[in-house]
Amino acid sequence: MLTVLGGIIMDRKGQTTFEYLLLVGGVVILAVLVIYMLTQSMQSSAKDVNQTVTGGTKKLTSEANEVIQKIDV
Repeated sequence: MLTVLGGIIMDRKGQTTFEYLLLVGGVVILAVLVIYMLTQSMQSSAKDVNQTVTGGTKKLTSEANEVIQKIDV
């Protein structure tokens, strides 16, 4: 289908196909970026949780050992 825009005859079918491909490409790039950012955020959170649990466990163990030593004396 040909349309006239500003005195220029344009083939709309080819233009719309190209615009569609650009749109799909942009959506794919955005999806990849969002997935990448989410996975990085989840990995960082998992490391923080692991450090917190490990630190809490070590502190609890040391305090329990102190209490046990006081009881044995």
